[in-house]
Amino acid sequence: MIIRTPKFWNKKGLISNLLLPISFFWIFFSKLKSKFSKSINSPLPVICIGNISIGGSGKTPLTREISKLLKDRGYNTCILTKGYKGKAKGPILVNNNLYTVKEIGDEPLMLNKYDQVCVSKDRYSGVNFINEQTNADVIIMDDGMQNPYITKDFTIGVFDGKYGIQNGRIIPAGPLRETMEDGVKKIDIFFINGNDR
Repeated sequence: MIIRTPKFWNKKGLISNLLLPISFFWIFFSKLKSKFSKSINSPLPVICIGNISIGGSGKTPLTREISKLLKDRGYNTCILTKGYKGKAKGPILVNNNLYTVKEIGDEPLMLNKYDQVCVSKDRYSGVNFINEQTNADVIIMDDGMQNPYITKDFTIGVFDGKYGIQNGRIIPAGPLRETMEDGVKKIDIFFINGNDR
């Protein structure tokens, strides 16, 4: 799902400058959360497909393609997602005949046409659910790069080639969820969606 981003995120202008102090608080509390959070190893390998900035960058279509790539090579995959805008907390295994967009969001229903999907607001509960309730031997986590509670075995960072990182500032002064320096350390492969402008 594409989220419309404010126009002032495109440059370092007046509004962005005024919001910078709030960005420093965001960075501080994010680093504090990461420092005191215990990362737990999943029983199954976890491939995370995420991004440094908020908004649509093409994570979900790439998640589907990575899943297909692995399935073609004989792996049983399960996609783990929070079910953006859905009410269900989960963990639940998606069934297009049982659940609606209001319950689990539109992306899990779309992905379920190609693969088994687990919706869970709590990622760790979702990981355990997939391990215990499915035949999966690989978990593909759609988003969650900034989640400090699950150890990722491999992380793919997705960037929109048209917008990149815009003004390069942290929320709310810019679109970044974390600093580029911190984000780059987590990424094993960079994927640029579309032409790199």
